[in-house]
Amino acid sequence: MKVNKKINILYISHSPFYNGAEISLLNILKNINRSIFEPFVAFPGSGPLMEEIRKMGIKTFVLKIERWIRFESDRQIKGSVIQQRVQNIIEIIENNSIDIVHTNTSVIIEGAIAAKLKNKPHFWHIHEFLPKYTELKTFLPIPVIYKLIDYLSDIVITVSNYAASQFNESILASKIKIVYNGVEEIWKNIDKDELKSEVKNKIHETAFSVLSVGYLTENKGYKEWLETANIVRNTIPNIKFNWIGNANKKDLKFFRRIIRLLKLKNIVEYKGFSDDIKFHLTNSDILLCASRNEAFPMIILEAMSSKLPVIATCCGGTNESVINNETGFMVPINSPSEMSKKIIELYHNQELRNSFGENGFRLFKSKFEIKIVIEEIEKLYHQVVFDCDSNSISEVDKNLIKSLFESYDKISNLHWKSM
Repeated sequence: MKVNKKINILYISHSPFYNGAEISLLNILKNINRSIFEPFVAFPGSGPLMEEIRKMGIKTFVLKIERWIRFESDRQIKGSVIQQRVQNIIEIIENNSIDIVHTNTSVIIEGAIAAKLKNKPHFWHIHEFLPKYTELKTFLPIPVIYKLIDYLSDIVITVSNYAASQFNESILASKIKIVYNGVEEIWKNIDKDELKSEVKNKIHETAFSVLSVGYLTENKGYKEWLETANIVRNTIPNIKFNWIGNANKKDLKFFRRIIRLLKLKNIVEYKGFSDDIKFHLTNSDILLCASRNEAFPMIILEAMSSKLPVIATCCGGTNESVINNETGFMVPINSPSEMSKKIIELYHNQELRNSFGENGFRLFKSKFEIKIVIEEIEKLYHQVVFDCDSNSISEVDKNLIKSLFESYDKISNLHWKSM
């Protein structure tokens, strides 16, 4: 395909709110070369992420998009069938001369099918390690999901080697491209120590502060996190544990119940979602990632960007972002006692905290700065556009998609009823 115009890319997001995969998408949109690429973004509803992207001058759409990989809190779109949802995306592809479709998570499939039917290159950006993501429910066996991802994709981007390892030859190896998440340098042109002092004075915070960021679920290890707080308070009386992130009602209720039972109210605070992560990183001394499973957590990169030492569980992708005893400490999963020991060690050793912070910043600059990630993704976009076959979809593929439509809604509806 000869390119003599901008390359139009339709991104499909599963959520209009700020979580890890969505922030990864936002970072791409903020930094992609807009003189070459023209982004469009489809969402399943309105929300703050969509509003921010719209203010960037990017055309957005609100569509009926239903997850085929679901949380228990997700709800079915009544009266909606997959064929119509796919057709709505096809109309966007046709009306906006879309060249590439980029699905930003494994949990939605409509964009992939639409791209296949229009014979457009499709990128499937995988941020999850499905076999260990226990909160996500599937109505198809995971090996079947992998085969569909393979069939419906030209490129499968995974955010870590760990995330790629789940496919175990289910996806053609040449399609899999490992592209780490990337973030911008948070403290560029800012004196972090001076700003940190200003923030501490502003909010009268003198405690030793441990920060955790993420959607409040068991998978993020909040039970172990609270147990760690309970252990450490006996050694560090002026410690403060802060959790930043969204939460569903069920987990938040249980989280607060544990706080009451352990009498942690004075040292633990759930602050909810914040759109100013700089503020919280500035006012923290350690980042603690207590997760049970992570494909590749964004917050560790943001911590390294702000020269914050990290304590993280060995839960998959964290092993590719934290160098043990160099940029932070790695501890076993479900190990409050080990997390406590490392927090106490860093509390008593400011020189080590500073060393971890500086080493982490250098690692961030060499591997995880957003400009490095953007270069890799833009190369892949150019590659598939130039290699794209402009012929129509084959009759075999049409019949396969037709069979998928015929069975999908029936199986999906049964799954919704069982949830």
